[in-house]
Amino acid sequence: MRTFRWGIVGCGNIARIHARAINELEGVELVGCVSRSLESAQKFAEEFGIKFYSTLDKLLEDVDIISVCTPSGSRKDIVLKACERGVHVLTEKPIEISLSAIDEMIRAAEKHNVIIGCVFQTRFGQAEQELKRLIAAGEFGRVVLGEADVRWFRSQEYYNSASWRGTWQYDGGGALINQAIHTIDLLQWYLGPVVRVFGWTKTLARNIEVEDTSVAVLEFENGALGVIKGCTSVAPGFARRLGIYGTEKSAELVGESLICYDFGFPKGKIVVAGTDDTSSDPMAFSYQNHKKQMEDFLDAIRTGRRPLVDGYEARKAVEIVRAIYKAAKENRVIELPLKEDV
Repeated sequence: MRTFRWGIVGCGNIARIHARAINELEGVELVGCVSRSLESAQKFAEEFGIKFYSTLDKLLEDVDIISVCTPSGSRKDIVLKACERGVHVLTEKPIEISLSAIDEMIRAAEKHNVIIGCVFQTRFGQAEQELKRLIAAGEFGRVVLGEADVRWFRSQEYYNSASWRGTWQYDGGGALINQAIHTIDLLQWYLGPVVRVFGWTKTLARNIEVEDTSVAVLEFENGALGVIKGCTSVAPGFARRLGIYGTEKSAELVGESLICYDFGFPKGKIVVAGTDDTSSDPMAFSYQNHKKQMEDFLDAIRTGRRPLVDGYEARKAVEIVRAIYKAAKENRVIELPLKEDV
């Protein structure tokens, strides 16, 4: 079996999650890293026993795959350069902050026969996978309502810890595109395409450019309705909740647990019990779901198929978020697909 050489671009906290997962993959060697800060790259390289590179170009000469763990709004140029070199790319979420940038990245990957993917690792969790199976089996009857409820807490110190946090240029937005986007991705993965949205976004508790509190309502192509709440302003922070409600059965993901409700269990039955909770600590999660997604990504490279979360899949959640931002800015219902970038 071929051994793939993997590099990491960006050496912050999330890069460490990538490194731990990569080190457990079969047929992979973590070879090096690069960062805008040479000091950060040196420290990261020493921690994981790898080489640090002074430039992205030099790293790309030595690898087959890269993880892009830089701020959200800085990924397009990195991905384009990797595609030109024939290097496969897995980015952190969101894949980028504008639809035009994402579309350019997808075109470049297709032109150079490169696979790109984006980390939505929650799709690979046991509870999330089981809920997907139950929906596909038709156990809910007609699904009529979906709810994504992300009432989290991030302190002012969290935003102050890096100059890019809470900015339009590099974060692309606030609680919706950074924290709630995993749950928004799951909502559309379960219920399908969104056809229109309306929402409000406000900055109520933090000294940042972008929203820390938001709500939105959605209509799905299949006729179901939806609600999104995305906050980083709520103390002390509550476990992520995603609800799928049907005419025969309903279910809720609470944190990483799956609870199902029907007439036999009106108060709910725990189907999958989980422990991760990032409601007040952004790093309070295991790297195992990252590992599962990387295994899927590697298999896609080896077999030539699309990974579960390719560029097209990663684009969907960003489009929903951009539509909510547009609805809030223009105070009107926005139809999808978006006709212009926001």
